[in-house]
Amino acid sequence: SKQLVMTVISDTSAGQREEITPHNLSTASQMAPEEIHKKQNQELKGKTELSKADKRRNLLAKKEAIRKRTEKQKKVTDITSKTIAENTF
Repeated sequence: SKQLVMTVISDTSAGQREEITPHNLSTASQMAPEEIHKKQNQELKGKTELSKADKRRNLLAKKEAIRKRTEKQKKVTDITSKTIAENTF
């Protein structure tokens, strides 16, 4: 059986090879996670950890988001149908 011999030749230092950041970005242009992501107002909880009040709050927030979305869609539909009606006559 043949044995393979592999030799790695590199002209970079170990510190450069282990660097996580891309070489073409400077550290000054990088932002902290707090600058990129919006901070959560409440702590994260699993479904089993939620209290009755938490579940109710989440349900009402979900319903409010759906209501706003449907109102926005209705406005767009009304404007579109009005524009079509004006252009057909």
